[in-house]
Amino acid sequence: MYGYIDEYLILDKPDDQSAKDIETDLSEIERDLTLRRLLWQSQEEWMKLEEGWKSTIFDSLQVDTLQKNVNRFTQTVYMLEKGLPHNEVVPKLKEVVMNFKQGMPVITSLRNPSLRARHWSEIEKLIGKAVPRDKEFTLGKLLEMNDMFDWKF
Repeated sequence: MYGYIDEYLILDKPDDQSAKDIETDLSEIERDLTLRRLLWQSQEEWMKLEEGWKSTIFDSLQVDTLQKNVNRFTQTVYMLEKGLPHNEVVPKLKEVVMNFKQGMPVITSLRNPSLRARHWSEIEKLIGKAVPRDKEFTLGKLLEMNDMFDWKF
């Protein structure tokens, strides 16, 4: 009788390797779910931030905060790209973040407090377009002026 019980206990006891395998699988699943949640949260946050930035009066734009957020999202996108299997959402988020990031040098330069009216006149001459600098001029209106971002030195 004891032989049968001993054999049953041995068969019922999970071996260390299968427990480690299960632990590894659970860790991978947890990591995957964390990244997927980060993806959806990041996409929602980016849309809200971008909408807020675009409606901000250009002269009130906080370029340092804007740059920090763009850099944070750039890092997040690269992490998601490496950590998640291919999907349709990450490339779309990456595209909007990178498009915005590409315009950051122009935005930063145009928010330089040292720019004077003569500088703006020169900029307008270079792009062949007037830049309305009134109280209604927002970042969104600047971004609509594609010439500003396509011009090369």
